[in-house]
Amino acid sequence: MKRFVNVHKGEATAGRGEVVLKSDIRDRSCFAIVARDPSHKIGAIAHAMFLHSEHKEKTDPILAKDAREAIDKMLSNMTLLGAASNDIEVSLVAGENVEHQENDSEYDEEINRIFNILKERQIRCQEGSVVNVGHKHVALDVETGNISYA
Repeated sequence: MKRFVNVHKGEATAGRGEVVLKSDIRDRSCFAIVARDPSHKIGAIAHAMFLHSEHKEKTDPILAKDAREAIDKMLSNMTLLGAASNDIEVSLVAGENVEHQENDSEYDEEINRIFNILKERQIRCQEGSVVNVGHKHVALDVETGNISYA
């Protein structure tokens, strides 16, 4: 029987086997970074907070995880569960509640920053892994690798 785990804002949560990780972001904008080690059936969702420059002053520093911190925590949690760093692959970088315009330079810079951090950590990314899900939430079935939006 699958166990469902909500991943709240500012968190990086990992699970193994029959676990479904579900992003639970309601009022903040962030990037949900979804990673999985398929050979060990370990997966994770990390939240990297994203706010345009005019709103950055108003964030709660406890919840304001930047991309580097979120990714490092996610990778640490996955390796603690037994994931091999060379088997980890990012499946999705999803913008949740991220208000932006097409060709928004701050949004594009943050996406590039996330991919540069993953590249530094030698984490592979699937093709077409950037998705703007709007006000939907991302869920990862760790066992199967299926990603859904609700």
